[in-house]
Amino acid sequence: MSDLFNLEDELEDAVFQPEAFVRDLCKDKITFGYGTEIRFPSGWKTIVQDFIDSTHSHSIGLVQITDRYQQLDIRFEPLKKTKELAAWRAVEEARLKSRSICACCGQEKHTRWGKRSLNVLCETCIKDAGRLGKTGTWLDKY
Repeated sequence: MSDLFNLEDELEDAVFQPEAFVRDLCKDKITFGYGTEIRFPSGWKTIVQDFIDSTHSHSIGLVQITDRYQQLDIRFEPLKKTKELAAWRAVEEARLKSRSICACCGQEKHTRWGKRSLNVLCETCIKDAGRLGKTGTWLDKY
C-alpha cells in the first residue's frame, strides 16, 4: 500500500504547480513583484494558504515563496508601513509551521526530545524515500 501512496504523491508533485496555486489564492488580494519566485513542495500548501489568508489585508507584494534551509521562506515588500509588523509575524508563523510539517505528505513530523528535525520529511516518507533512492533532506534537489 505504501508503494501506491508514494506513486500518488509523486504524481501529485509532478502535477502540482506552486506558482499557479499561489496566484490563484492571491487574486485581488496580494500583488506580485517582477520576477517573483514561487517554489515549494505540495505538502506545505495549507501553510501557504494560511499565510495568504492572514496577510491579504496587509498591503504586501510577494517577492518569493521557496523551500530553503529545510523550511518555508517567504519574502515580501510592504506596500504600507502600518501593516509591516503583522506581515512579518505571519511570515515567521509560516516558517515555524513548515519546520514541523512534512514537505511531502503534509502531516506533522514527530521529532524526539523536542528538537527540530533536520529532515523535511516525516519518518514514514523518509522510509519510502529511501526505497526511491532519496535522502529526505535538502540534498534531494540536486
